[in-house]
Amino acid sequence: MTDRLFPGGVGTICLCWKIMRLDGLTLGFTSHDRPLVLDGLTYEPVCGMTPSAILTSASFEADSMAIDGFLHSDRISEADLRAGRWDGATLQVFACDWHRPERPPIFLARGLVGDVRQTGLGAGGQFRMELLSPFVALARRQALAVSPTCRAELGDLVCGVDMAGRALDVDAVARGRRLVEAADPIADSSRFVLGKMRVIGGRLAGLDGTVVQVDGREITLAMRADLALGEQLRLRLFEGCDKTLSTCSGRFGNAAAFAGEPHLPGNDALVRYGVG
Repeated sequence: MTDRLFPGGVGTICLCWKIMRLDGLTLGFTSHDRPLVLDGLTYEPVCGMTPSAILTSASFEADSMAIDGFLHSDRISEADLRAGRWDGATLQVFACDWHRPERPPIFLARGLVGDVRQTGLGAGGQFRMELLSPFVALARRQALAVSPTCRAELGDLVCGVDMAGRALDVDAVARGRRLVEAADPIADSSRFVLGKMRVIGGRLAGLDGTVVQVDGREITLAMRADLALGEQLRLRLFEGCDKTLSTCSGRFGNAAAFAGEPHLPGNDALVRYGVG
């Protein structure tokens, strides 16, 4: 079997990892001691990356694998792991012949990057990256949910609201870990509360978050990355929704698509009692 797949023998076989992040960045790593170029992508040699056993099955059970490595490269940095840049990335693991890279590779595993854990800090730190099979979604139990608020996200297929013209680019400067000050006043700023935010300029470009509050020119954000005091940012703010029927109907005229049960009693009904 091995002779058929690798006619040159197993002495020139190496492992490769191809990681595709949600922000569009594609990275390649290899266990070979020199860079490899495969299909136009350069695979960086990282001898510190060690794969675990790859558990696979012929059934619909979720396969699994883990990769351990050192935080010695800016391509997988402590800051990026903490900021969540690797969340939701896809990963492929395959073996190839480094002596003849034009030969078809042998795919070993593919799936989503799951839990990424970090131990230690700085250059001596390590990470452990979990690979989740695509079948993992089948193992999740989807319980029926009801809620007085809408379960859709503003602008998604269930909601259907056209988001064109509902975004605003803002230049801002960080005033704290989660607080930024816009360069210019934001007109009708309340409409961005509970909306999505994306950093489109600066050190944290590509990271997403949520607008928690807008008070004049001050914007409070919820995001995993820490903001350095005085840091210059360019943000794209997307209009938000508090998921109530009154907002859906009054501001967006979209009550027909409301994905909730607005007359369902809330948790406060459990503590109500009559007064004789």
